[in-house]
Order: sequence, then C-alpha cells, then structure tokens
Amino acid sequence: MTTFNVGNAQPPDDLSSWLTRAASMDIVAIGAQECSYTATSNPMAASIQRASSENSSRHAGSSADGPTEATPLLDGDTDSEGDISRISSSPKVTQAYSSTSMGGKEHWHTLLSAHFPEDEYACIAKLSAWDRCLNIFVKRNLLPAVSRVRSDTANVGLGGVAGNKGAIGARFTVFDTDFLVINSHLAAHAREVNRRNEDFASITGGLWNLRDNPEVDILAGAVHHLIWMGDLNYRIDLERDKVLELIEKEDWESLHQADQLRKEMEAGRAFQGFHEGATDFRPTYRYLRGSREYSAVKLRVPSYCDRILYRSLGGCRLKLQEYRPADEIQTSDHSPVYGIFSANLVHTRGTRDLEAIAMDSSCQEARDLGLMSPIVSPRTLSMRALLPGFSEITGMQLQFKSLSATGIPEMDHGGRRIQVAKALHIHNHVGWKKHEELGAGQHADPYCTFHGDAVAELDEGEYRTRTIEASQNPVWEAESVPGIDLLSSASNSVGKRYVVITVRDEIPTRRDDVIGSAVLWLGGSGTGSEWSALVGNEPIAFSLPLMLGGKNQGQIQGSYILKRT
Repeated sequence: MTTFNVGNAQPPDDLSSWLTRAASMDIVAIGAQECSYTATSNPMAASIQRASSENSSRHAGSSADGPTEATPLLDGDTDSEGDISRISSSPKVTQAYSSTSMGGKEHWHTLLSAHFPEDEYACIAKLSAWDRCLNIFVKRNLLPAVSRVRSDTANVGLGGVAGNKGAIGARFTVFDTDFLVINSHLAAHAREVNRRNEDFASITGGLWNLRDNPEVDILAGAVHHLIWMGDLNYRIDLERDKVLELIEKEDWESLHQADQLRKEMEAGRAFQGFHEGATDFRPTYRYLRGSREYSAVKLRVPSYCDRILYRSLGGCRLKLQEYRPADEIQTSDHSPVYGIFSANLVHTRGTRDLEAIAMDSSCQEARDLGLMSPIVSPRTLSMRALLPGFSEITGMQLQFKSLSATGIPEMDHGGRRIQVAKALHIHNHVGWKKHEELGAGQHADPYCTFHGDAVAELDEGEYRTRTIEASQNPVWEAESVPGIDLLSSASNSVGKRYVVITVRDEIPTRRDDVIGSAVLWLGGSGTGSEWSALVGNEPIAFSLPLMLGGKNQGQIQGSYILKRT
C-alpha cells in the first residue's frame, strides 16, 4: 500500500526506487493526489519503452499478433457512482509516448502499468476523480479468487461538494475476505484540524456503493481489512525551527507527541479504531522540489501529511511489516510513503456450497469477465436460487442472554422532540410523556437491529428489540431480544462470521436516526472457529464501541450463546 501527493508535476518515468518492493507483493494499491499535470516526452521514456519491448518479447510466441493489453476490472472516471467494468482499454506504453503530451492522470495510469507487467499482474481498479487516482494490481495467480470489485467517490471540498478535496474508495473480495482501500486528500493548513476531522466524517458517511447496508456507514460494516491512506494533511503543532531541530536529532518521539493526527485519534475525534506504524522517519512535507531539503516558502512547518492507516475486524490479522518514505522520488514537495502488510484470508463457505456455485451456469458470464472465481461466490448470490429445495436457515441461532448500551448521546437537541410532538398533538403518547417528565426531551428512544453476513434475512421486517423510551443507558431483557437465525453457509465456519448490531433512535414523526453500530465477531470466545467448538450453554461476553461516522457513540455490551433450534 502506498500513497503519493504528486504535486501537480510530472514524476520521473523510472519509479523503481519506490516501487521495487511492490513488485513482489500479491496485492498493490497506489493512491495519488494532485495528479494534474501535462506530461511531455523525456529521456526516461526510452527506458520504459525498452522495458515494455522486453516484456513483449517474452510473449512473442503466444500469439501471431503479439501480446494483447490487459483491461482493468474497474477502469474509468469514478465521478459516477457504481461499478465501472471494461469502459476502455489501458493505453500501451509505446502508444502513450508517441504523442508530444498527455494529461497527468492518463500519464500516471500508463506509468504505473509499465512497472507492473501484464504477464505478472492484473489491474483490477484504475480509478480517477478530480486530481486523485487509485490503482490496484493483483498477481495473476490470485486473480481467479478476486470478486465483487466496486468503487465510489466522496467530495468534501469547498462547500462540502467541490472535488478539490475528497476520496476514492475501492472494495474487493479475495476468496471470502473483504478489502476496502480508501485514498483521500483532506483539508490543508495547520489551523484546519476540525475541518480535516469533518472531511473524515463526511467521507465515512459517503461512499455509498461500498456499504453493506445503506443505513450503516463504511466504518460500521463487516469489512475484514480496511486501509485508509493519502495526503491527510495533519500537521505538527510546533514552531518550524523547533521541528527542524528535532528532525536533526532524529527525536521522532517528540514529533509524534506534537502530531495533530495522533492527538485527534487518541481523543476519538477522527480515525478512532485505526492503527498506524511508527513514523520513525523525516516528515514527508514540505520539500524543495529536486532535493529533500525542507522549503522555506511561506515558512511551512515540516509535517507528516502523507499517511497509511489500517484496521481489521476481530479474528482478522493485518500485520504491518514495514512503513517508510521513498525519498528518492523528488519531483514533488511530498515524498511517497509505503506500507508492507501481511493479511490472513478468510474462507467461510463449505466445500459443497462452493462446488454447487461453481457448477451453476448462471455464474459463467461473471467468471469469464474475471469478476468471480470459479470456486468462490459473491455473498449476494442466494443459495436458495442456485439449489432447488435448499434452505438457507441452518437450525442454528444466535441468542442473547443479556444486552445493554451505555453512554448513548443526546439525540434531539434541547427539547425539539417535545416541541414537534405538541405541534402534532401526539404529546400524550406514553413515550413523549416520559421525555417531558425528564425535563428536556433530549434522550433517545433506542432499539437494536441485527444484520450481517451470517444472518438469515427475514422475508418481512427485520430482527429488532423493543424500544426503551427516554434512555441513554438502555437495558434490553433477554426475552425482548429475538433469536437470530444463521445462514447455512455459516455452519462450516461460524467463528469467522460477523453480526452487525445497529442501535437506532425511534422517532414516530419521521425516519428513525442511526445512533451507532458495532460488529460482533461470532468467534469471540477464542475456542475455535467451527460450530462444534462454539456451540454451548456457556454465554460468551462482549463489549464493543458504538460507532457512527468514525466517532464513538457509546458502548454496547452483553453476552450470547450459539444454539441449535
């Protein structure tokens, strides 16, 4: 995973000093910001053309017409939402340099493709929006296991809608493991900490096409591994001379303590629940172009603007092995930053399920496009549709023995709920009366709903608890929490499955508000992932933060058992 603010200047055509390590990775994601420039031919083009020619010669015997160009699964401008499949072919390197100039984003995509030869890598996402780009490459031997590639964008610039700041996100599945990669560019300037936090919240509330549930933001969904990178623009809160002194001493810890991002994360105001490797290196901004000396223009304070953050669900492991800048690339006032990770992959379907899906002819077109593995099904396919007479419900249930929430925020801002109730002449409703007795009408009327990849959806309605009126610390009796039927595919690997608990505020006069969500890992007992190891009458305790827009909205806790019915 790597990010680079290109600085609206043409980068060197030889990026091997930066991308050499990436050429051995199974999955490579490259995020770029400020990628608007006009590229012209230069001496380095010849070396890339030679590399491309050498790559072509290795394929000379494979086709009478020579090699063909690979097409990304997602290719195009992502300003329009949704899946973007095979819109256009990637231009060949030799074609790209035959003209005297080309646009920055086109040049960038072509330049990266030249560093990841098509006989070794497939580009599953080639995305751009405004001056941001996101490219994702996977090893060819891994491509058959890749499915459900989709993308979306969020703009958070001027007025909250302009595209000069914002994000591109791409989500894809490898076997049954979901990856979500976000490349963002947040508000600039040292004083704009709150604006950056707001940008983060706006992005998490957007990216609709990447959600599991339209009412639950991307950080509250069951994505196994999430990487958020880009020019996040958080600065170091020290005087410039002091920062230069600490850099000279390599006193990284003092720089960490003054880093705005780390302070906001620790305070829970942004990126709560994310991790970052130690920034034990020089700040990556602001340099003089052509060198790695810090610029004195406008006396900018050297800062760690370029970051890679990550998080995983319970039971999943995303291990950071290396986190460094690539200071050899000097065309921008930023240095690229890269992170090398190892990730465990989740397999949640039984062998019989996989074989049945692989045999189904309706899946053939998706497999031909490379969008679905011949042995892996997207979760959106129904086993009932594929196998006549097949029941998706296993006879297994998730049963809560206790469930409560604490610290739910005030939801209606100083009695607005009572005012609306009185205006509509419904203020005698027992719930409203309880609010009025409490004095301000500020408390929520919370209830819980349950969904997720392990949950067998109901034909009508949803799994939900009763509503607790006027409470910031609700307690639901076990009898009021429904037993949640689990899908048949969960029986083989229930300990690798997740249930999303969403707490909502019931509002009779309009659509209920989401208070927050938490992802419950069903393997939380630590006794194993198979059903036989997890079933029993001994309750499994849990305590999870309720999150909304990347911010803490309280805590939900309780205990459950997995039981045959």
